[in-house]
Order: sequence, then structure tokens, then C-alpha cells
Amino acid sequence: MVTKVSERRCHRVEKWLDSHVGSFTDDGDVQILQREVRGQLTRLMQNWSLCQTKCKDCFYPCLLLKYHDGDHDCISDHKCHHMCTFCQEDTPQDKESSVDNSDDVEEEKPGAQWKHERNPSASERAEHGEEQQFRCGDQAGHGGKHDCKERNHTCPEVCHLFQKDNCNHFCAKKTGHELEPCDAEHRCNALQHLCGSPCSLVSCGNKCITPYELNHERHACRDTACPMKCCIPTCNNKCSEVHDHFHGIPGEDGVAVNHFCGMEHLCADECQLDGICEIVSERIIEKKQFKTSAGDEFEYQSVTEQNGTRKKCCLPIPANQKMHQGQHRCTTDENRFHFCETRCPSCDYFCTLEYNHDETLHSTEHGNMRLTYIVSEQDSFTVDTRCYGRGDSGEAEMCNFHCKSLGRGHIHIMPCEDAATSRDACTVSKADGKQHETCKYGPDEHIPKDELTHDAFWRAIRFKDPCPPEDQDQFKLCGVECLADEHRMDGSKFYCTAAMWHDPFTHADLATCGGQGHIHSTGHHFECVHSGTGPTHHVFMVDHSGSMGDKDCQPTLLTLKATHNNRLGAVIDACNQYLTMRFSKAENDVVSFIPFESSAQVLFQGEPLNPLVQLQKMMTVRVSGGTDFSPPLRRADEVVSSVEQQGKRNCVVIFLSDGQGSFQESYLRDLLQRRVNRGQDMLRFHSIKFGSGHSTELQRMADIAKQFSAGDQFASQSSYSLSVDSIQLAEHFEQLASSLNKGGFLVDRTLTHH
Repeated sequence: MVTKVSERRCHRVEKWLDSHVGSFTDDGDVQILQREVRGQLTRLMQNWSLCQTKCKDCFYPCLLLKYHDGDHDCISDHKCHHMCTFCQEDTPQDKESSVDNSDDVEEEKPGAQWKHERNPSASERAEHGEEQQFRCGDQAGHGGKHDCKERNHTCPEVCHLFQKDNCNHFCAKKTGHELEPCDAEHRCNALQHLCGSPCSLVSCGNKCITPYELNHERHACRDTACPMKCCIPTCNNKCSEVHDHFHGIPGEDGVAVNHFCGMEHLCADECQLDGICEIVSERIIEKKQFKTSAGDEFEYQSVTEQNGTRKKCCLPIPANQKMHQGQHRCTTDENRFHFCETRCPSCDYFCTLEYNHDETLHSTEHGNMRLTYIVSEQDSFTVDTRCYGRGDSGEAEMCNFHCKSLGRGHIHIMPCEDAATSRDACTVSKADGKQHETCKYGPDEHIPKDELTHDAFWRAIRFKDPCPPEDQDQFKLCGVECLADEHRMDGSKFYCTAAMWHDPFTHADLATCGGQGHIHSTGHHFECVHSGTGPTHHVFMVDHSGSMGDKDCQPTLLTLKATHNNRLGAVIDACNQYLTMRFSKAENDVVSFIPFESSAQVLFQGEPLNPLVQLQKMMTVRVSGGTDFSPPLRRADEVVSSVEQQGKRNCVVIFLSDGQGSFQESYLRDLLQRRVNRGQDMLRFHSIKFGSGHSTELQRMADIAKQFSAGDQFASQSSYSLSVDSIQLAEHFEQLASSLNKGGFLVDRTLTHH
């Protein structure tokens, strides 16, 4: 019955499964599922087979599941419940009445009702005039007659075969049988005494059931099936051999037999086809907190990480074999393709195109930029409302949305492909949408980097641009914004009309731009018109103390070499180059020069740019005196206030020294605050330490200036820098002269030098 119920249940499961997945039999996952179910059902049938080996405590068969652990048990009380045969034979039969009297009713003896209910006591039997009868005292399932063991019906001696299996222990012959010469042997009521030795199959654990009197070399138990497990490691089924219990024992040739369950098996190896079998990307959006090194904290959306998986082989291992033929594969559908193995270097998502696809660029759904970090020219970098610090993870940004946040004319940063130590070795040009870094991006400033346009970046990483076409068009345009006061007041925005990295415009180019708008001194064309657009007041405060006479740094200009072949000459040379660059682009720019040592003087102030004239004046300064930073700051306050009366201008202050000096912070704060109080734009302050060694005071000046920037894009570019020689100083002055509003960028951690 148990077997029939199990078979019916298995049939129902197979029918239900086929009704749901019968249409997907080519799918590798469905094929694996079907084989797993068939294997489980086979194990179910095997597990519901009964043991049937003799019970440890009686002669009934074991009713536990086949191949169970522990002792055999029939799950009964192991007692024989029949009445003693000898007691019944000794009880006299009721005699029928010899008088035929129809009116007389035969009286039923009260004791008769006790015969099959319980063993009545001797007093009860005596009271009713009956002989006492008892139940059998042997184990359940014994052979021969039932013996109550209460009376001396049988011989009390031990069976001479009591050491054999299936023995009932005590002699079952009549008492005194040993007096007969031909019947002296004591024998129990077992129909057959068995060998009882352990089965010759070591792993079996059962006992031999061969009659003891038969000569035999191999001890065989009642189980005819092989109990060994299938030799396939992932299979728990038993060997399919049901007629040879010992077929797994090596033969005379010493070759062991493989045990197979007779069914197909699942292949445990992974698919060997090229590419990724499946890309799993659950779009579960989580809210997470992010804290930057710049002190900002915000909430961002984290999309569950995408995973590419290699599936298990779906080909079956044929019955009675250890492996299938051919390559491991996850599907038998020839039209189903595998995915490309390339990952986005920013978010680590797999390309969703076919493996070895013909497309030039890869394609994917992009996620959080987990493999990137922030690089910036400055200590902090703002994206929308998020303020990052150098080296912060880009995890809170997403590939496509990050470009949208950076907006028009943004650039991307990648390690320089030439892996050179100097920018001169870089071979890329602006025409390719890539150029060598125009400034040093930290935190890893020692690593050479390239700047790329939005379009060039996506081509470089060989992925399709995920941004909409209209955004892509905006990203190609120059991102320099006109910062005139009118725009700040009314909230309007005007950008340079040219493409990114265009050659600088001159005033003569206005006609080629349609004759509208204005050309700014920085070489950009804007469609807006302002009176006096972009004039700047350049204020130089230059140290000419005794240490500036050192000759470790010298100018390149021959005129200066003759009179100032020292540090001071190198500084005057850099100032001249700065003014020359500004002169070619400037509109109404003016310049002031304040040399200082322990005191300060105003060499000239508010002069229109004329580099040749101003060079001659700067060459009159000679090396002398000590160093004090306070006097030039007081004079700068006076000069800036005086020049402001000539007209409204941006103001850039450059403070340069090669030594250490103290200053009153109040002088610098007054300079910055008074400009704000007068309704002028906040000034930009650059402090430069010339020569080796750091200057805490110059660093402090730049920090104070940044405190007054209040988010102003122009003033927030205030900085402190170190120029160890004349070459670095000249380069730094060149950058200041042509500086645009630089920002910060994300660099892929996985993009290294090739």
C-alpha cells in the first residue's frame, strides 16, 4: 500500500510540472529542474521501501525504511498474543447432556468467556471448576506450538543451536524427552536455524540467512539489492543492481565495479561557452547616507549591483555513464546568445550585447559609479548641491546623471596613456577631444592625467553615450559663463557660444560671430552686451628682501639677466609674462605693483596694461631688507580702494615671497571686507611661496580669502601654491593669467596606464 501511494504521488508531481514547463523544454534551467525533480521522486520511492529484515527483539520483519540507521524494529511489543497450545489441549471438553430434554437449556460455564480475554487467576478457575489457561510466553512470530512457560509443558533446557540466528533459545520438546535414546537432542520450535554471521559485504551490516547446516563460503543476507550509493558525486540514489548484492566487490581481475543508479544525472560543471550566460540586474533602489571628506552629508539612491553569472551545464549525463559527450553548455537552444564580458570601468555593469558583437561600442544600463574617485585642482568640488573632497568615492553618482550634473562643456579625467612624467611627452591634441592636464589634479597629483571631452571619454572607454542627444549637444559647447553683475542680479545665464577648447577670440573676431555680443578679455564670445565687460585690476605684492638675491633661480629674459640674475629677476620675468598674456586679451585691465621687505612702497598703481613700460619700472627694484607681510597688505587696501574710484573691476591679488614672515590678519580681513561693503565683487587672492619649503602664513592668507568667498565663483578660486624654481613659477603665472573656472572630476580606479 505504501508503495502504491508513493507511486501515485510521484505521478501527480510529474504531471503538474509538465503542465507548467512543458512549453520550455529547450530552456537549460527548465531541463535542469525536470531532472532534479525526477531524481527527488526516485529517492522518495527508495526511501519508502521497507527493510523487512528480522526484528532485533522478535521474529517479525523490520518495518523501518530500507537502509535505516540503528537496530531493526518491527514497531510492536515483540510478544506472542496467542493462547498456550498445551493449556488448551489439557482442558477437558464439555460433555453433552445424555438426557434429551428440550425444556432443559445447557448451562454456559462462566469461565468460557475468559479464554480469549485474559489469563484468569488460579482461584477464578478453581471457583468455576475449570483448568487455568495462559497466553504464549514466546517472542512474536516464533515457529511451532505456543507455550505459556507457566507450566512444565516442554523441556526447560537450552536449544543445542542457541548460538545460531533465528533460534528461540529453549527446547520445545515434551518434558523428559531426553530419556528416549532416539530423542535426546534439545531443539527449539524454530523452523530453521540460520548462519547468523555478518554479511560478506562489509558495508551491509545484516546477518547471513543461509541455513546453518549448509556449507557456504559467502555469507549472504536477505537483501538481494546492492546497497551502495551511485558513483556520481551529486547523486544520493542507490545502485540500480537489485539481483546481485555483491556485484560491487572487485572480481578476480581486481577491477572495481562502478555503482550507477540507472538514471540520467545533472552535470555539475559550469557552461563552457564564451561570454556571460545571464546578467541579473534587480532594479531595487535603496536610500543610503554618504559623508564626504569635505564635511558634507547627503542621501543618495543606490541601485542594486548587477551580476553576471555562469550557469550550470544543462546537458544530462546518460544513465550508467560518468560524463556526457561534448562541451558543457547552459542551453540546447542554438538561437540563444551569451552576453559580452566587458564591464563599464565606472559602474562595473556588464555590456548587454551579444558576446563578440559587431557593434563598435558596448552598451549597458549604467549604475552607481563604484569604481571611481574624485580628483580636483582644489581641495573641494561641488556637484549640484553635493560638496566632495579629493579622493572621495564616486559611489553616490551615476554614470549618465553625473554628466547631466556637470553640464555644459564639462570634462572627464583619465590617466595619461603615455604614462610619462612630463606633459611634453603626451601626444594627444585638442582635436581628438583629449589634451594633457592643464593643471594638477589631486589627491594623486604625481600621476600624469589627460582631460577629455564628454564625447571623447565615452569613446575612450568604448561604451555608448547613455545621455540624450540634446544633452550631448550641450556638452560639446564651451562651458565658460559670463559673470557680469547683471546676470547675478536677474538670474540669467550666458555661456560662450563656441565649442569646447576653441581658439581664443580677439576683438577683430566679433564680426565673424555675427557682430553681436562681446568678446571677453579671456578670448570667449558671449551674446550678452555689457559696458566695460571683464576689466580686471591686477595687484602684485612681491618680496624683494635679501634672500631674493639668491641665484638658485634666474630669469630667462636677457635684459633681466644683465641686472637681476637672481630670484627677484625670475619673479619680475614671470610677472612680465603674465602681463604680456593679459595684454593680448584684456579690456581695460589695470595693474598695480607693491614691492616689499620690512616696509612696502607702491611702485605704480592702476596703470593700463603696457608690459614694456611696466617691465622697466619693475627693474628699478633692488634686493634689500628683511621680511614683514603686514606693510604690503596695508598698502594693498589703499591701492584697491583708490583704483575702484576709476570704475568697477574684478580684482586679483598675487602675493609672492620666498621667506617666512608674520602679518596682522586684521589687515587682510579689512581689505576683503571693505570691498564687500563698497558693493564691489569679492576679490581673488593667490599666495605663492617661491623656493623650497612650506609657508604657514601664506597658506593662512589664502584660507582667509576663501572664507570671504561666500560661494562666489570668482573669489572661490583663491589659492596657495608652492613654486620651487623659475620654471614652475612661470608656468603657475601662465595658469593664473589664462585661468578658467576649473572644477573636480571623477576618475575610474580601474583605468591605469597601458
